Amino acid sequence: MFLLCPFGAFAQMDQETNIDRSGGSFDLGSEFAQDEHLLYFNAEGEGRGSQLYRYDGDRHLRLSSFHDSYLDAEIKEKEQSPYPLGALTSHYALFANKLFFYAHGEMTPGGLYYYEKGIVNSVFKCQQIGAAHAVHNQRLILEIELDESHRIGSETEEDSVGRRVVLMQIGPNAKAALFARGKDAYEQAFADGIVTFNGEVLLSKSGVMYSTTGSKVYPDKRFRKYKNVRELILMDERLYFGADGPDGSGLFSIDRNNVIRKETDVIPNQHCVNRIDPVIMDHSIVFVAVVDDRTTLCQFKPGEGFSIYKGLQFSDAGFHVQSLMPLDDQLFASLRPEGEFSFAIYQINVDTVMQISKRGIYDVRDLRYFKDHLYFSAVSRSDGRELYSLEPKMPPKLRDQYFKIREYNKSGFKIGQIEVMNNDQRNLKFEIVEGNEDDIFKVALYTGVLSIDNAQHMDTDVKKQYKLKIRVTNSEMSSYMLATVDIRPTVAFNFDGLQEKLLFFPDFSRKGFLTTQSIPNGTTVYIYTINQEIIDQVKVTNGAIELGSYPTGIYILNVKGENNYYQRIEMQ
Repeated sequence: MFLLCPFGAFAQMDQETNIDRSGGSFDLGSEFAQDEHLLYFNAEGEGRGSQLYRYDGDRHLRLSSFHDSYLDAEIKEKEQSPYPLGALTSHYALFANKLFFYAHGEMTPGGLYYYEKGIVNSVFKCQQIGAAHAVHNQRLILEIELDESHRIGSETEEDSVGRRVVLMQIGPNAKAALFARGKDAYEQAFADGIVTFNGEVLLSKSGVMYSTTGSKVYPDKRFRKYKNVRELILMDERLYFGADGPDGSGLFSIDRNNVIRKETDVIPNQHCVNRIDPVIMDHSIVFVAVVDDRTTLCQFKPGEGFSIYKGLQFSDAGFHVQSLMPLDDQLFASLRPEGEFSFAIYQINVDTVMQISKRGIYDVRDLRYFKDHLYFSAVSRSDGRELYSLEPKMPPKLRDQYFKIREYNKSGFKIGQIEVMNNDQRNLKFEIVEGNEDDIFKVALYTGVLSIDNAQHMDTDVKKQYKLKIRVTNSEMSSYMLATVDIRPTVAFNFDGLQEKLLFFPDFSRKGFLTTQSIPNGTTVYIYTINQEIIDQVKVTNGAIELGSYPTGIYILNVKGENNYYQRIEMQ
């Protein structure tokens, strides 16, 4: 029994690849790239080769144009525009506002290309590029496979024999140059991961950690005791990696001082960090691992150790994870329960786990959140891979807020409004879940107005600040925010330098403010009862003093300057 989803909340799922199929079969690439405005992917149709597409969120698929100086003659001769790219890979890299990718075809020399402003340009001839890349010293670092026909700089004939993988650097102007070389690195496959750490470029390649020294690539001696190194990720000045270490497999980390430690002591059983890209969620790493022979989602928080992600319960058989994608405080995951063939997409929030896609989709790849929709490629019961989208139910979008009140504020005083930044604010419920000692505060269940409930319990000699954790829930999902409330002490009534007492009688049958020409705008005016008890403080704005909701009675205005003094204020 698969227990991840206690209830079914399906979102409408749309098929987005409305490409002309008149030429025959069609197949979508398994991965995407995206920037703020466009989603990029490749697709291949019978008789048309593989093409690069742009998607702007309005179901408009635009075919890219291919322009390069040494290909212009061939393009004109065949009268093909856009030019078919042939076997276009999904190894994309966005850098310096350019989309880099590998392509080759019958008429297209194999190599690294980039797309910018509607034009595809050639960068460097090569056999293939790796999927992993990093940015180092304002250069894009990636791996390129060369054959014996390629020459780089002053390479000798012996250096250029056979195929090998080299690290290339691409500048912002799209010029390519050799970054590092090394015999051991050339004989290995493409890297599983590339990061920059301590001023070096590090690669996990066929289970071995490599690093650059000058222009060379060597197996890194710091990691010689660790085998099957995989899944590099940087967080909080540390490099984390999965590996088989001297005392078992698990998650390890290395700091800026090159001290390596194992991070799996909390769960003593064997861990195996699977080859699913880990993601960072709220200063923690969420990854796929095998615990007690069960595939599961794990979470690692520095200082707290391991836990099952969100405390979810899973069946004995576990499940298969194809991809993970974080978004704010929630996680999207494509999961396939063990024993089933089709995948389902789940949305994991702080409090809830929901299946948001209907079954019947297979081999779900590369989740992307783009213009309020979740995009992914998948295979359905029909032939070919398609681009799908669905609009998930989003939790309330919140931000932490700061409020200040005065010690003299009474029960019932409205502090402020808890802000929800989503456009859809219907069916919201607000609740204080932590930090409300002695029930001093309350939040209105449906309006989110924060107010004082028990003012008699406030004492600035004991506590001057409260941090209230507030949960906001829509019909299905919750979010949390922190409301910080500072309590300012009462300003003592002082008769020193007193010039004049000014009494006034609020008449709330009329507009509740006073006007003055003698007190500058921005000046703070303190309002006392006739018994010298402060009840409010306001500022003069545009020559007016707005009154609060005071009971009918006699009040004193006190303007605090170098000395306390009163000035005559005429009632409107």
